[in-house]
Amino acid sequence: MIKKEILIIGATSTIAHECARSFTARYQCFFTLLARNQSELDKNKSDLLIRSKNANVETISLNSFDLKSIKLLKSTLTKPYDIYILAQGMLIEQDELTMDKLSVANELNINSYAHLIFLIYESMKKLNKGHLVLFGSVAGDRGRQSNFWYGASKAYINTIFQGIEHDIAINNRNLNASIVKPGPTLTKMTMHLPNAHKFSKVSDVAKEIVKQIDLKKRVIYAPGRWRWIMLIIIHLPRFIFNKLKI
Repeated sequence: MIKKEILIIGATSTIAHECARSFTARYQCFFTLLARNQSELDKNKSDLLIRSKNANVETISLNSFDLKSIKLLKSTLTKPYDIYILAQGMLIEQDELTMDKLSVANELNINSYAHLIFLIYESMKKLNKGHLVLFGSVAGDRGRQSNFWYGASKAYINTIFQGIEHDIAINNRNLNASIVKPGPTLTKMTMHLPNAHKFSKVSDVAKEIVKQIDLKKRVIYAPGRWRWIMLIIIHLPRFIFNKLKI
């Protein structure tokens, strides 16, 4: 069985953990799981070890994703990983948004995410190995009245991904990068939303993500139909788009 060293930041994310489960079905996995909630990390570790006798799981908890804490992770990145997954983040509920809530969300979704990408990508360049997987969203493909603050944070990640992809190509680096763009998925973060029962199952979304990571696809829509849905939304003329409440 092929061995894979996999680092997952934001490992208590429902989608990220389901991806870890899918990886155990394909590889002998050596996981490093990182998040803020140690008790949730312990539950996820136990779950993965039950599912795969060959898995090895290390957990790291941070009090926060502030710059000081992120800098301390540098020692964790001295060894090469095959796959680096950045999945931490929080949903911005636009109807209940305040400036204080926006500040908290942006600190996690934008500032800390950028700092983590920088730290990891610099390590990858030195080691000349690894596949970087960033978690974006279909919300970042075009600003819409229902979720443009959340979408803006995902568009920010998409721009960084594009720059990294270009840097890899121009400098002929032995690296890979992907961005994951899930459609609405039934998770702990979304189960309270209207029509959540119509959202995609997290197991289906995760299987598609892992399958596409294995194929080294650059932009991963999950489920795959969202590639075509967003293609239409992106290219709708403004005079039509502005009449749609989406």
